[in-house]
Amino acid sequence: MLAVVATSAAAFQFGSALPYSWLVAALLPVAFGGGVALAIAVLAARSERQLARLDWVLLALGCVSLLTMLAGTLFTHPGYTSDEAAFEQAAAHLLLHGHDPYGANLSWAFTQFRVTPRYQTFLLNGGEATTLGYPALPTLVAAVGNLLVGGTEAQPITYVAVLLVTLVLLFKLLERRLRPLAVLAIVPLPMMFLSATGGLTEIILAPLLVFVAYRWSSTGRGGRLTRLQKWQAIAFGLALAAQQEAWILAPFLVLAILLMRRSEIGFAQAAKVAGRYVAIALLAFFVLNLTFIAWGPKAWLLGVTTPLRQKALPLGQGLIDWTVYLGHGGGMLSAYSYAALALLLGLLALYVIEFPRLARALFALPVAPLFVSTRPLFPYFIALVGAMVVSVTSPDQDEFHTLQPLWRPPRRWHRPAAGAVCLVPTFVLIVLALAVPAPLTVRLLATMGLSGPGSNIYRLRLSVHNRSGHALTPRFVTNAVGSSSAFWHQTSGPRSLAAGATRVYVLTAPDTTAMFGANEAVALGAATSSPATFSSGGRISAHGYIADLEPQQVDHVLAPGQSVTFTVQLRTVAGAAVHQAGVPVALTQSVAGPQGNAEVLADINHQGPGMHTVQGRTNREGQATFRVTGNHEATQPVLFQAYVTGPGQPPYGRSGTVSVLWGH
Repeated sequence: MLAVVATSAAAFQFGSALPYSWLVAALLPVAFGGGVALAIAVLAARSERQLARLDWVLLALGCVSLLTMLAGTLFTHPGYTSDEAAFEQAAAHLLLHGHDPYGANLSWAFTQFRVTPRYQTFLLNGGEATTLGYPALPTLVAAVGNLLVGGTEAQPITYVAVLLVTLVLLFKLLERRLRPLAVLAIVPLPMMFLSATGGLTEIILAPLLVFVAYRWSSTGRGGRLTRLQKWQAIAFGLALAAQQEAWILAPFLVLAILLMRRSEIGFAQAAKVAGRYVAIALLAFFVLNLTFIAWGPKAWLLGVTTPLRQKALPLGQGLIDWTVYLGHGGGMLSAYSYAALALLLGLLALYVIEFPRLARALFALPVAPLFVSTRPLFPYFIALVGAMVVSVTSPDQDEFHTLQPLWRPPRRWHRPAAGAVCLVPTFVLIVLALAVPAPLTVRLLATMGLSGPGSNIYRLRLSVHNRSGHALTPRFVTNAVGSSSAFWHQTSGPRSLAAGATRVYVLTAPDTTAMFGANEAVALGAATSSPATFSSGGRISAHGYIADLEPQQVDHVLAPGQSVTFTVQLRTVAGAAVHQAGVPVALTQSVAGPQGNAEVLADINHQGPGMHTVQGRTNREGQATFRVTGNHEATQPVLFQAYVTGPGQPPYGRSGTVSVLWGH
């Protein structure tokens, strides 16, 4: 029942696409009606056999929901939402035309596939990622997608197709009574679908690791690999050729096979089995990449190791947020990278020591080192969800209860002590990363906004102090939606800030996506590449008020000479009334229609007709009153909007627009 409701509801996230897409209009009623009908059927089922048949209907409903969501995305969110998708399709284009995609400048893909700057990968040195940074499989998948689909939406369509394959494969591999878990693990998770439509390479990992995880604990039983297990080794080789996250999983998987078989066939024989598994996987990896290696070995090697070398701007959903948003540390970004490496090594050691307890955590442990890196992105975790579900529901669970520890300590406290020792280096490095202060103190002095309804901030004036002992070259970014803007243009201030110096910088937004509303909370930061640091300037929340215009609508036509009284109530962004006197507010009016006839403008507070904007101040209740009188009959309504204003700052906190018509 939970799977039915969640699957049917998932499609309704894209109900706003109904006016745009005939496919959404066709499929959304099927998702809703199918969910209702299936819920009734599930509740009326009288046997396990009937439920098993309904599982297949549930699978079909899940596919319909995914297709509905895809159609809605293509019509309501045009353009790619990751540079990964653009680069992979651009690389596929080069490959299909006989060119080596590795090492090629793919920056043209940003324009071709409408990738806004907020979805690009910026580097600490002020540049951006412009080359292919993944092994060969995503490019080959994109090439197939280009041939079959083509166009500027090939990547999301191709990756949702891969997600459908993952759903069906997971459904088939789970025990019959657990098959609804397959739908729950794929369809209702927003990040799973967004990763697919965003063209993130983690989606290609998902079906491969689902297959690898199926009864993995029986791999090499009896000292030999079965035909199925050889295919699983090939699948793991394909995973290695898909995304570098599989490289982190590899040592855990090899250790798991070795330790599972050690007690059965001995360490030496278990090592041979694990070695054969690795050899098959590596063979599959190199078969896919061999053409590109022969084409240009250096370009290929630099490409697949790009994530390890590029020094990307810190970003994500892990511990780095305490630096980027809260201002803790930032003076030694490399400590995060070393902490990730230390945690990887520590978890491998802990996996060996505590294997009987941690064996089933095989497909979750590799995410932990990424969590403490400088780019801890949630899709890394999403890629392993299907594999974790298959692993934890494996019918071979009894085998885990018979596992014997590799090490039997003489005292009970020795085991937890050894585990703690494995994690001490990681803890020390995390403390170092959060304790070494950022080298720059960044303080906002003033903002400047555009005129007009948006009033977006496009210019910042900052005071920057270099408290380090050497000159630094800062580059400034903002973050309004959980992803970084492009670097702001520096229109005033020194390029290199001397040690101990304090200077004023004036920054201009590099594009409209970097601008932000006066009521938005935006994180400000300054990055340096040598040394690699990030200095948080805290949140820019220029203003905290909203001007709420009441009444919100005038639902009848007023006669000429008739008045309406508007009240402007100050509110917080969350909607609570603010009781503060003396806050300057304004009521502005404009005429709707193509002519914009100023003659029909109303008289506000007896200031005379034709005044576009009239100022006022709030009373003790946080309210300002405006009496509006229309003296002319017209066919065009007058539009009223309130906002908060003040000297030296742009209008902000704009209310909704109220339309008033004076006529018959």
